[in-house]
Amino acid sequence: MDVLEIDTPFDCRFKCWFCGENSHTNVEIKDPEIKGGLDIIAIPICDECKSYGCHPLATSLEELKQTIKDKIIIRSSKELSIGSNWTEKELNESDFTGNAFEGFKKSGWEMFLIAKERVNFKAWDLCIDGIPVREVLPEEIFEFDGLEFSNFTGMLNYLSKTFFLNKNFLKRVLTLYGNDRAIEAVKFCRLVPNESENQREQAFEDLVESFREKEELVLRNKKRDALELNISIDSIMPVSIRKNTIPAASIQWALNNGVIDFETLDMLEDNFFEFFSFEGDKKVFQMFNALEIYMDKRLSSPVWRETKDPNITLWKYVESQFNN
Repeated sequence: MDVLEIDTPFDCRFKCWFCGENSHTNVEIKDPEIKGGLDIIAIPICDECKSYGCHPLATSLEELKQTIKDKIIIRSSKELSIGSNWTEKELNESDFTGNAFEGFKKSGWEMFLIAKERVNFKAWDLCIDGIPVREVLPEEIFEFDGLEFSNFTGMLNYLSKTFFLNKNFLKRVLTLYGNDRAIEAVKFCRLVPNESENQREQAFEDLVESFREKEELVLRNKKRDALELNISIDSIMPVSIRKNTIPAASIQWALNNGVIDFETLDMLEDNFFEFFSFEGDKKVFQMFNALEIYMDKRLSSPVWRETKDPNITLWKYVESQFNN
């Protein structure tokens, strides 16, 4: 059985195909996608990657690549955690004392960068005598704060170990945030006591509810953007609440923009100030404050809303448009 050596670019002559470190030896493996698995291919590898002993059990080059990457992450977890806990500036300005700590202060960031470079290393394309030996498919990358992982499990293991998080809890939270928002997921998990299962469960339920409310708000905003409300100011009555008068113009703006809750009002605050900018800053602020008082009264007091709000019919019409 032939042993085929892959083409190596000039600038990668002495590099490990798996991590980019110095290499002076090869690892031999069969791959079913390369010449039907009939030939053995030789891949440059460094001493550390070879020492992991993954190659005898690997059934494909891709499997070997991912397994070695996971091993690198585990072996380098302490160095990688430096970048998760400090910035370069914070480390340089830290008040560590003692010979050991001084050494860490001086070389810690460089250790992190070396480890990060190994994890994020991109291998060159596989070719033999200038001919690609397999189709190059785009890799699915899982990223956290500049670190790239070849699979979800590797990222999950690293994050749970580095930040001392419950792995199952982190996994569930990541399914909500999505892999592209892993930093936010970790920040959320770190706010929840790790030793309390009940608190983790309650926090997860609250998070699910929060996402549901956000989805509803997004859907409502899409409906609001599609509405073409054109309620005449002549049909609107000004409202007086606790010596505050809410002018018809403010109420018309709220009605025509579908402002049926405080979330929408907060989102459109800049729009309100821009729309009424001709009134002057002081007057617009007073108008917005009065509108907030009106909205609070409408939303917090159903009895007042039904019996004393002179614009109840108009509001019901606007609200009905969101239910269509």
